[in-house]
Amino acid sequence: MKFIYVDPSATVQGNGSREKPWRSMDDVIASGVIHPVTVSIKRGTHFNWSYISENPLAFFFNRSGTQSVLTSYGEGAWPIWYPKDAATRHTDTIFQNFNINSLQLSSPPGEQHTGGYLYGSIRGDANGICNLEIHHVDFIGDPAAIAGSAPAKEVACIHLMVKERTNIAHKIFIHDIYGDNINCGIFIRGNLNLSDPDTYYGDQRKSYGVRILDVSFTNIVNYGVLLSGTASKNKNRDIRGDEWESGWDNIYYSSYRTNVYNPIKDPYAWTTPRADVPLWMSACAYATGQNFEVHGSGPAAPDRYALDLDFHCNNCLLRWGYLTNNAKSFMFVQGPFSYTWYHANGYKPLSDDIYTLYHTRGLGCVDNVIEYIVSYNDGVARTQRSEDIYWKKACCFMYCYNNVVRNCMFIDTISQANDHVLYCNPRKEDNPAVLSMTLENCIFYWKHRDNSDLISPAEVSEFGTLLTKYAFKNCIFFSEAWPSAAPAALPGVTTLDLRYVDPKFRYTVPLVPPAGMKEAKNILQLASDSPALQAGTTNTSPDIWGKAGNNIGWQQQSTAL
Repeated sequence: MKFIYVDPSATVQGNGSREKPWRSMDDVIASGVIHPVTVSIKRGTHFNWSYISENPLAFFFNRSGTQSVLTSYGEGAWPIWYPKDAATRHTDTIFQNFNINSLQLSSPPGEQHTGGYLYGSIRGDANGICNLEIHHVDFIGDPAAIAGSAPAKEVACIHLMVKERTNIAHKIFIHDIYGDNINCGIFIRGNLNLSDPDTYYGDQRKSYGVRILDVSFTNIVNYGVLLSGTASKNKNRDIRGDEWESGWDNIYYSSYRTNVYNPIKDPYAWTTPRADVPLWMSACAYATGQNFEVHGSGPAAPDRYALDLDFHCNNCLLRWGYLTNNAKSFMFVQGPFSYTWYHANGYKPLSDDIYTLYHTRGLGCVDNVIEYIVSYNDGVARTQRSEDIYWKKACCFMYCYNNVVRNCMFIDTISQANDHVLYCNPRKEDNPAVLSMTLENCIFYWKHRDNSDLISPAEVSEFGTLLTKYAFKNCIFFSEAWPSAAPAALPGVTTLDLRYVDPKFRYTVPLVPPAGMKEAKNILQLASDSPALQAGTTNTSPDIWGKAGNNIGWQQQSTAL
């Protein structure tokens, strides 16, 4: 492999050797690069470079079969890579067989960033292998960079997708990433085109091995991680150990920004649609997201849930998460065919019957699981509204089937009234006998709630018997402000073995959410005499402490931890 060196601070042009480095990446490209190659940029320097090319001979399109590298060398801080200008991306090109690491990418200081960072198309070789790795890269903006983010749909750090109709791109590995003062984080979309035209289920042309590990975003406005068109070859949920699985592990997201909406002109945050969900999946099969925190994501149109299992997801799993102070908690959703990527790309629906199309053929949101999640003060007055969709605990919309929320906790230390445990939109043209969502082994805990209307009267009136598509089983409901452990009102929905008792935490539930997952694990433990112990349905999946069992709530350990 050839090694090429670049020193942007050099005053004399060189030949690419370490002793006589090139002065710019443009010099490297002009020299005629032959892959495989390692290009190293001197640390402690900064440079401006935008690489925009979809040419078959593009620099990042390496067809040698051996991975090329773009990295840094020397002592000091990673080199800072600026784009040509604030409206131009760092890259918009073809990626294959590349390792990009040990760099800082930044937007021009003091300017609104509208271009984006690493954009491009991912392309697999004859065996469908893309082999792209991006790691130990910082994306650092400033307050000016995101000052105009509200009307923008997405200005991403990493934005990669398969663009060719038949190409398949496996193995996209992104890890050890940090972003601050950014609009959007990481978006990866595999090939959504169908190889089996008779179903939407199956791996089809989706990408295997799309893994995003150890990522932290602060002062972020819109989405953090969005996976679309990914699948897992071995379906073992081993995101770290199996390079053919898809999903994310160890993601930190902290926003607390109002850039996502204008609190003066748009206090309801409902006028401009955005790429809005902190952590979400769309059109994925057997993908797994685990070990994550989401804090302070503000309201936005159209959804803005902290977690989202979106259109066409099946058999996906989100687990071991901690959500606090977000506009909303999580949702399952499947909209009408006319809203889908398939409709936009010329596909015709595989059936005229709603249930056959969305469930039997697999267009809907089917057989997904959310488990061992704590939602703490999500959906409590993040706008000027006093009662509406922002005051909901669990959400499931339209064409969803057999999705499960189990061993989760919803803690609300703010609301006195107006909030409800369910937000839904069942369709009368769908099969009324099939469950959309089941909440099982969950704890709902309030400090100040003084009424027992847990299901919105408006939804009871609007949907009637269709609410039976939503089930609550082996759950505990309790408010410190209830005069006694009187049964709460859950009209319309399917219920089984509900309890209205104090779950008895080991420590006093604080008014303010614990700062992070570590603190939540220490504080939100059950007392040794908790009625939640061994009172639920057995969950064979381990909790965040590694224990399986039949407790209600997120903790399976039956003794003090």
